[in-house]
Amino acid sequence: MAALTGEVTSTTGAVYIPEKWSDLVIKFREANLKAANFFERRDQDISDSGATIHFPLATTHTAVEYTEGQQLEDLLQANTETEVEMDIDEYWVNPFVVSDRLAKQSQYDQKAINYRAAGYAIATNIDSAILALSDEFTNTAVNAAGTAISNLDLTDCQYQLDALNVPEEDRMWFLHPVCIKDLMDLTGNYFTSSDFTGANAVSSGKIAGLVGMMLGSPVCKTTNVPTSTTGSPATTYYENVYAHKEAIGCAMQITPEVQEKADINLQGVLCNVRALYGLVTLRADHGIVLNR
Repeated sequence: MAALTGEVTSTTGAVYIPEKWSDLVIKFREANLKAANFFERRDQDISDSGATIHFPLATTHTAVEYTEGQQLEDLLQANTETEVEMDIDEYWVNPFVVSDRLAKQSQYDQKAINYRAAGYAIATNIDSAILALSDEFTNTAVNAAGTAISNLDLTDCQYQLDALNVPEEDRMWFLHPVCIKDLMDLTGNYFTSSDFTGANAVSSGKIAGLVGMMLGSPVCKTTNVPTSTTGSPATTYYENVYAHKEAIGCAMQITPEVQEKADINLQGVLCNVRALYGLVTLRADHGIVLNR
């Protein structure tokens, strides 16, 4: 029988194979990048090139009294513009090798398992780095370190931002699971009453579709909040975050993506998930830390 010609094989169609893994990582990334998907994103500013982004900050204007007959040119207000710079300098990778022998002999899809883990590691790294910028917030932290939180702590956080005229829209809570337990264990109906939550009980998951509200702001349950220590012997406590989206800026020049190459020397496939991004505190008074 004559050999087939023009046949589409796994070799000629190899370019399509990595797309499955890319899609897997993208889906997992979107499910886990909670902070990165909330705070101010400026990916488009460095999509083509560039290593630094300049964020101009709005200045404060002062109203002046007008007297009939005056010229407006005589009342012009001089304001000095300020800016914040963000360097795109966070380059993280998570490489691994799936050997040809393992791929052949394992009954499990080792590549999929490893891509899932690598995607989670990169997403965790990004969200943790973003929330760690909360140590630059200028508002006084609420609650004593290591002690359970209450609804009074929540209203204190809200009050501090309200007093600074931080817009109520686009605020969010980032709370460790133990905080959710504290609040659900409170005596009263704070988290079952729509008067307090605005809708349903505390919710977790992606930003899109969140229905859980506390004091008018959605809630993200996450273990990526910063930690610190207190006392002797030292005990760990969580630094939860309540912030407006303009408190922190984030720009991804390379969103978490897949790289893949068969390597004859390794007798396997060299795989990698990587990300290149930058972070900066934009408005230090637009967020507050809630200790637990």
